[in-house]
Amino acid sequence: MDVLALQKGLGPEELVQHSSGVLRLIDRAAGVVENLRRLIREKRVDQEDVDCEQLLKRVFPIFLSEAKRRFVEATLVISDSAAGRVIRANPVMLERIMFNLASNALEAFDDSKALSGERRLLVELRITREDGPESLLIGFHDTGKGVADANYDQMFELLSSSKAEGTGLGLYLVKTFVESWGGSVRAMSNQAQGRGTSIEIALPVAN
Repeated sequence: MDVLALQKGLGPEELVQHSSGVLRLIDRAAGVVENLRRLIREKRVDQEDVDCEQLLKRVFPIFLSEAKRRFVEATLVISDSAAGRVIRANPVMLERIMFNLASNALEAFDDSKALSGERRLLVELRITREDGPESLLIGFHDTGKGVADANYDQMFELLSSSKAEGTGLGLYLVKTFVESWGGSVRAMSNQAQGRGTSIEIALPVAN
């Protein structure tokens, strides 16, 4: 809407393009709000088969664009065993969860204006069998400033936030939705890269 308000000389095709984009965003926002209402009212949201590989490939370019703006090297790794595997979830909310975790990871970096080997975000999709049956693991691993006092267990508590302007709702809703789909989420230090934070979601593979 800001674009439409500021650009006085848009042609018909540009008006259609921007208007369509606004309508798509409104529809997406409406879906998020409706799912939150259902969660509060009914403790559930509609589920369907979701191909996580395709979903990640669709949204990762947006993560990559924001990472470049913050001078962070972002990488997407999808294991062969995870390719094409399906889970049961709500695709709109799962997409929002991915955006939430990617945004949190990128906000963990300071405002440096130079790309360096220490500023990295790895997004991965792989199969795990740690808790029994096969699950798809979606991991967000950053090399940012980490979590103060290593309070990883408190990150998902309602109204708990380490950010000055945080609401304490984002990670709580991540945990609530993932668990409602039979999955689990955990946070820990990024041991593979020696610094930063790792957040991993595990969701059962659909039969």
